[in-house]
Amino acid sequence: MQKIKILIADDHRLFREGLCKLLETEEDIECVGMAANGDEAIDLARKTSPDVALLDIAMPKKNGIRAAQEIVTASPNTAVIIITAYRYDEYLSSSINAGIKGYLLKDTDVANIISAIHTAHDNNDKLEKRFTNSKIQGENQTSTLSQREVEVLRLVSQGKTNREIAECLCLKSKSITSHLTHILNKLGVRSRTEAALIAVSRGLIYEEPC
Repeated sequence: MQKIKILIADDHRLFREGLCKLLETEEDIECVGMAANGDEAIDLARKTSPDVALLDIAMPKKNGIRAAQEIVTASPNTAVIIITAYRYDEYLSSSINAGIKGYLLKDTDVANIISAIHTAHDNNDKLEKRFTNSKIQGENQTSTLSQREVEVLRLVSQGKTNREIAECLCLKSKSITSHLTHILNKLGVRSRTEAALIAVSRGLIYEEPC
């Protein structure tokens, strides 16, 4: 069985080594390199040509977004996923422009990271096209959203959970779930990330947090 080769770049040694060990418990994932800064990540990507690179944003020398841009250029077959402590904001927009295939928060489950790795590896080109199509489609369909749905979408683009959105809008979590279902259907997308991409492209971001 051919394994998915991954590169992990994070300036915290315990995090990158711990994540590597956790991911390698999957029989189809192999960690081929670990980097402590952006420059090391770029150099390792050139040498190892990983299938997927997991990059932190806040790293010395070159941050994850700048490193992603160079990795995508140096190793076009490498899918880059940002994994960071920063929630969706200007970093999401910058990451999209850098050619990343996913944006995860560090407090996510390992299962979600594994799923993102498989998605980025198996659907590299498809994912990029789907995001592009979603943004184009979203430009035509955000006008169909109700005022409340726009408010929910804005908060989704900040990376807030359903519970946090409910607290911001003084609603029940069940209501937020319902609103999100309607938003995804109206925009013709399948995930919160794709909806967030549309929010960024349409400028639907709160300047100040809720």
